[in-house]
Amino acid sequence: MKVEERTKLVVIVLLLSVATSVTFYYHIVLQEGGIFTQFFYLPLTLGAIWYRRYALLLVAYLAALLYITDLYMGRMDLLADDVLRTAFFLMVVIAVSYLSERLSRVQERLEVSNASLETEVERRTRELKEANSELKRELQKRRKAEKQLAEEMERLSVTLSSIGDGVIVTDTMGRAVMMNSNAEGLTGVSIGDARGFDVGEVFPSVDASGTLQSPTAQCLADGSVYPLEGLYLIRPDGTRIALSGTVAPIRADGTTIGAVAVIRDDSEKDRVRQQIARANRVRAIELMAGGVAHDLNNILTVMSNNVELVKLRMHDDPTARTRLDETERATERARELVKQMMALSKADKPDRKLISLIPVLREEVEFNLRDSPVRADVEIDDDMWDVMADQVQVRGVISNLVINARQEMSAGGELKVRAGNIVVSSGDNTPLPPGRYIRISVQDHGRGIAPQDLDRIFEPYYTTKKTGCGLGLPISQSIVLGHRGHLAVESKVGVGTTFTMYLPAADGNLTLPT
Repeated sequence: MKVEERTKLVVIVLLLSVATSVTFYYHIVLQEGGIFTQFFYLPLTLGAIWYRRYALLLVAYLAALLYITDLYMGRMDLLADDVLRTAFFLMVVIAVSYLSERLSRVQERLEVSNASLETEVERRTRELKEANSELKRELQKRRKAEKQLAEEMERLSVTLSSIGDGVIVTDTMGRAVMMNSNAEGLTGVSIGDARGFDVGEVFPSVDASGTLQSPTAQCLADGSVYPLEGLYLIRPDGTRIALSGTVAPIRADGTTIGAVAVIRDDSEKDRVRQQIARANRVRAIELMAGGVAHDLNNILTVMSNNVELVKLRMHDDPTARTRLDETERATERARELVKQMMALSKADKPDRKLISLIPVLREEVEFNLRDSPVRADVEIDDDMWDVMADQVQVRGVISNLVINARQEMSAGGELKVRAGNIVVSSGDNTPLPPGRYIRISVQDHGRGIAPQDLDRIFEPYYTTKKTGCGLGLPISQSIVLGHRGHLAVESKVGVGTTFTMYLPAADGNLTLPT
């Protein structure tokens, strides 16, 4: 028997012993009855709770105890009361036994549920432990993969930074995901501003006609490699740079997963190409102008001579002479135009001699600004090298540049003229072979030249002036090119224009004639 059961039995026995003693004391010794029976409910209740139906035996024992003592005393009046009490004892025992049994069943169900729950909890705990272990393993794998990816990204970043060209990587939707520092410098956009955006919007490119192009979208659409030659990138500040390079798809297991654009600034080569094309156009016009000018000059000579003869014979007709004078003036204007055309055709045939441009430059600036509201700020290096040049042609170029600047500052202002020596190396941003040159710049503070006009100012007969004929700058450029030099222009609307002329310096062993 378990300790708990023995304890319960001992308690019941003790309580019954007490009940028996109390009953004998009150019934036999004191000859009283009634109140002491309230004590009986304690062993009966505990018995009903602990032993349930078997507690009826306790009721029988206690009822027999009461009845025997009542009969022993001959108290029949107490016997009737004790029978009623026995009925109450029975009801209490039955009710408590029923409730105890129900409670026991509920407890058993709870224990079963608890055991089932504990089993389920243990199972779920094992599953969670297994899942946690698997998660830890996956986390370790992920951390390892992330570490490897970070190392790969670092190596890739170092590799991209080491590449001299700009590199832009996109996803399958054409959105920027990576670019190196060269690409950031070239495009003027950082990866932080570009990441996640369509490269066609962040890095818009156009062709020579200004039509928007999308080489990356085309590459992702058909998986082909697209060259970037002939396209121009529009930077955030509005400037355009000529591009070269390619856009190629990135493939993995035969599937396109993105695109990579390798871009280079081809602006210098593009400028050279444009200059060559412009020079070819100018040369073609020069040849045509030479032929036309020669024929026109012959025609104008005949016309001029005939006008002189007619004037001699019509001295008595004032109206006719007035008409002939107008014709003669028109002929002279045409002859001047022919002279310019002939100068254009002969600009590449200079009569070179060793000269110093220091006095030439000062004389031309002073002469062309005389009686003008424009003041000159001239700085010329005293040790400026001599040149092998046609003095007449070079004077014409300087004169034309100064006159253009003076006309741009008709209301007055300051004309800056700078001249000095420069050594051009292969890495300089000029379309000149390496060597020694003199550089002359003429800077005005006029209205400036619009970007759409800047590329055409050296074309013959193209002018933005109301009274210009469009031959001054083409002739000047032809003269400079004929001296193996270069004539550059920079302009900003509302700020002014700067023309810079480069001429090859003469051999240092040559000396000027005295």
